Amino acid sequence: MGRYLLMSHRSFVWFCLLPLAVVTLAFFLLPMARLVVTGAEGPQGLAGYLAILTEPRYRATLVNTVLLATATTIVTLIVATIAGMFLQRHRFPGRAVLIAMLTFPLAFPGVVVGFMIIITPVYHGLVHLVIPVARASSIPLNV
Repeated sequence: MGRYLLMSHRSFVWFCLLPLAVVTLAFFLLPMARLVVTGAEGPQGLAGYLAILTEPRYRATLVNTVLLATATTIVTLIVATIAGMFLQRHRFPGRAVLIAMLTFPLAFPGVVVGFMIIITPVYHGLVHLVIPVARASSIPLNV
């Protein structure tokens, strides 16, 4: 009988994590490294990154961005948790349609959804109705 080569549990775990490491490196770390290199090629070089923390204008923008992202995440988690718990605990007519409508945007990339959010009000909403009136009354618009 042949001798079986057995892999230890630890080796098996590392072997299973290898694809995750490769994908993380290829699709996250390499693009981030490229962004750092591209930013360092500017007129200020690496000092441009230090300016984000030392100059008040850039620091204020960074703080506002982090606060906005944090607040948006918290509100989204609250609303999604309430909606998810309600949909899990209650059965009603149209529940499947509502779940389908809530999960439908997940089928599109974020860029497409963001573009639809920006464009839809302009061509089909109140903005579309206001622009001709504003142009007729000689109000300057940059649309």
